[in-house]
Amino acid sequence: SDPEKAVAVLFRSAGYQKRSYIRTFMTVMDRLGDALQYPQDIPRALGLGLARRLEEVDGLVPLIRAELKGWENRSIMDEMAVLRRFAGEAAHARPSRSGSRLSPSSSWTPKLLSSIETCVYWPTV
Repeated sequence: SDPEKAVAVLFRSAGYQKRSYIRTFMTVMDRLGDALQYPQDIPRALGLGLARRLEEVDGLVPLIRAELKGWENRSIMDEMAVLRRFAGEAAHARPSRSGSRLSPSSSWTPKLLSSIETCVYWPTV
């Protein structure tokens, strides 16, 4: 597919594992990208877990989209909590819709990832 070729060309010097992470994240963005306000803040482990759940559970995409729809004032932590819950990370509670916007941790180092249509930042873990 074209995204696969884009990863192969753009990240040819990256190792197989890193290219695999990028391709996995591209599937999350393909299914949820326009519903997300903070895709650049999705940690690698959450992105991988969410991608796995999207493959395993039919109908999960519309449920996530419905949860996020109309919630324009959500914070990064609110959005990550929703994604964690749907990814099956039960330790994270459901966020309230009254939270304030938070910025990402300054210890994260974004690495620019590029696909054919979407540019996202993938924080290092």
